[in-house]
Amino acid sequence: MKEKIIHNGINALKVVLFVSLIGVIFYGINFVLQLKTIDGCYVVQMFEKQKEDTVDVVFIGSSHIYTNVNPAILWSEYGMATYDLAGSDQPLWNSYYYMKEAIEKQNPKLVVVDLYRVLEKRDTIDDARIAMNTLGLEYGENKIESIRASIPESYDERDYILGFPIYHNRYQSLKKEDFKLYGGDINQDNYKGFNYNCISVQLFDYFNDVTWVLDESPITEKNEKYLKLMMKLAKETDTQLLFIVAPYWQISPEEKTMFNYAERLAKEEGVPFVDFNEYYNEIGLDSKTDCAESSHLNYYGSEKFTKYLGNMIHTQYAIPDHRGDTAYESWEKNAEHYEKIAVNFRLRNAKDLEEYFRILFSNEEYTFCISLKGNYAGENFKTTNLLRRYGLDLDGNAVVVYDRGERVFCADENEKQNYTYYIDLGMQTLMIQGVTVSYTDTVTGELKTAILPDITLNRYGCDKVDNGISIVLYDNYTNGILDNLGFDAEREYCKVR
Repeated sequence: MKEKIIHNGINALKVVLFVSLIGVIFYGINFVLQLKTIDGCYVVQMFEKQKEDTVDVVFIGSSHIYTNVNPAILWSEYGMATYDLAGSDQPLWNSYYYMKEAIEKQNPKLVVVDLYRVLEKRDTIDDARIAMNTLGLEYGENKIESIRASIPESYDERDYILGFPIYHNRYQSLKKEDFKLYGGDINQDNYKGFNYNCISVQLFDYFNDVTWVLDESPITEKNEKYLKLMMKLAKETDTQLLFIVAPYWQISPEEKTMFNYAERLAKEEGVPFVDFNEYYNEIGLDSKTDCAESSHLNYYGSEKFTKYLGNMIHTQYAIPDHRGDTAYESWEKNAEHYEKIAVNFRLRNAKDLEEYFRILFSNEEYTFCISLKGNYAGENFKTTNLLRRYGLDLDGNAVVVYDRGERVFCADENEKQNYTYYIDLGMQTLMIQGVTVSYTDTVTGELKTAILPDITLNRYGCDKVDNGISIVLYDNYTNGILDNLGFDAEREYCKVR
């Protein structure tokens, strides 16, 4: 009898271990395959991790929120604890359930909803956007109802509720970030929903003036239903609600008529509505510098808009300043993270070599290699003085490496023997080889030899110009190659990438 009990116990233990193993394997597979898009799922997944009742202002909407409204700036300027709870092409029905989730989890003092998506004329959007705007929510009533409001009648809601049937076959599109915690986001728990849509700058001659448009055009019945539900929810929960339309270049008179219709509905319920497309000048937006493309602001534009919006909220709503409060440390860290990222954008968009050097040499997070090649100084005394200021007044073709503020390697044409230097830049290796070459002196006609540097990154050449200054730059904070460019002495030191 005793042996039978022991035998049964061993079998039970085997079953438990087997089931546990299967569970661990499935968890791992699900972790890797689940959607982690920063324009949808990841944003709401990280919102669910915020400490309860710490978010005072929640911004809800489409990409016009997460690329235009920067919580780091609102913290730095006003100490506001805010979060961008938004998703790509997010329709109003998803915004409504995001709003419900935000109120239940955070009880914010103010909810700001961008109404760009009142322009949506479909009652269901594409499958990818449905997934982005629903799968990130924690399991519960809001997620289930959001899915039901989003999918066509022919779809099985259980696929979206479970999630795995939707993304189980995306193994072919997996990236290395899928295997990392936080999808490889170095900001981790400090993330507040903002997406850096900053690299591009598209030039436009002017912003479209639609202030003259006073007519209205109705929005779809479904959009109107959820717009009214948001206002009803705000009243029922005693939550302050503000409707906005973030500024964008491509607004048309037809679109403005639909915003006017939504504005009237809002004002009938006593809900403030601000279309910031009527305030380009007040915000200080410049169509030639502040647009990423026709529908979004870039780094420069988002900073201007966020400061303007923040000042409006600061003066019209009683939002506390939490700076110095250790309970809000993650907002301070998010602001510090943003400033480091912003420095990178300023560097890449530096107007000339002097500005580039000023930012480059002042950042101790950088590791970089500077190659001086050919007639790199030319007859330009300004460039000569600039090089001297940074200790780069070297003889002939030369190469210098700096690592976190310290010069770790330097070689010029005075070297007497060949050399090889390596430095690891994350998963890549920068190699510098001094190679003896023969050449004819253009003045004396003599045959001479010199040791010239050959610079490669994973065996790919890094010199961008034959006469000028080339730079390879690695950011130790973001753990990636930030830049590889040249300043061409033959073309007034214009940038070459």
